[in-house]
Amino acid sequence: MDLLNKIKLIFTNEQEEKDETIKEIIQIDELPSKLESKINELTALKEQLKDEISKRVSDFEVEANEKIISLENIDISKRKEYDRIKIIVKENLDLYISHLKRTIDNLKDIEKEELEEYINKIFSVLNEFNRISSMPFEKATILIGDELSSTRTIVRLFIQDINEIVENNNFIFEKDRLCNALSNLLSESKQLALLHAEIERKISEINDTLKNSRIEHELLKRKLSKIKERNDFKIDNQEKLNYRKRLDSLEKDIQFIKRELDLKSLLKKFHHDKIIDQLVRGYTNDFKNALEDDKELKIIDVINSNDKKLISQLKEIRNTLISLHPLSPTKTDKEIALIEEKMKERIAHMLNLESSITKEIKIKEKLSTKLQKINSDLMEKALAIF
Repeated sequence: MDLLNKIKLIFTNEQEEKDETIKEIIQIDELPSKLESKINELTALKEQLKDEISKRVSDFEVEANEKIISLENIDISKRKEYDRIKIIVKENLDLYISHLKRTIDNLKDIEKEELEEYINKIFSVLNEFNRISSMPFEKATILIGDELSSTRTIVRLFIQDINEIVENNNFIFEKDRLCNALSNLLSESKQLALLHAEIERKISEINDTLKNSRIEHELLKRKLSKIKERNDFKIDNQEKLNYRKRLDSLEKDIQFIKRELDLKSLLKKFHHDKIIDQLVRGYTNDFKNALEDDKELKIIDVINSNDKKLISQLKEIRNTLISLHPLSPTKTDKEIALIEEKMKERIAHMLNLESSITKEIKIKEKLSTKLQKINSDLMEKALAIF
């Protein structure tokens, strides 16, 4: 058995074994080397197939050229037929010979094509010959049917042989297509695996950054706690507490004095006097600001009260308002504000990192699903090939 037939047996699984067939388990990482080996086998088969077809084409050229010589030597001038018929036969015989010669030349011109293209062009050349030579053949057979029939037989036998050779070797092209599909899948699988690994690396990096951000946030929390444990913070806090108490006490005094003044009654009483009405309305709308702005305490003349205690309280509230300035931020306030701002930034940064991780995980899951599908297709194609 020659090498070509031996390889054919491997590809077509024509070897029969009496024992139970043991299927080889193929790992994905083994596929590239196995595929390369199979492609090399197919390449060898293709070369031998092309040699076989080329040899048959060469044989046809020899046979056809012999027939062309025979046809060119036919002399119908002495036949007892009408001259018109002999002219038609001669013209169509020459045309048929011309088509046959062109077909031989065309077959020579495509010798260097790759196997599949070579086969396709052979059939294209032969189909074209059948199409254009049919009419000249029919007209020329009126007087020289036997000679042309034997030529047609050679052509038909050649077409039959080429068809048979191709059909017997169709498995080569099927395996070649499978190998190409497998090669494409391997390339896609490799790319997806690289992307998958890159995303895993990216997720790992983001997780490390997130871990560091959490550590930084925890350090800021501890720093903030330590500040709040210091004496200066406690002193500042006590001052703020005292300030708030004074504010609360002042607010109670203001509410009391407002009730005592009965501003609504004053508005009704002095609504005809624009200056007094404006003064009273100012106290009604914003008592604190009105009292601070009323430097001469004109409101005392308006209320016309003999209650010295009430007037004294009013003056005392005004003096307290003027003296009670808002507390300025202390050193600890500034430290705390700076740390809290940094903590907010850390929290925002951590939320962004967590969002990025979630996004990358979704992409990774999609890639994993696609990679799993491709690897499944890989194994399916591999089983069909190996």
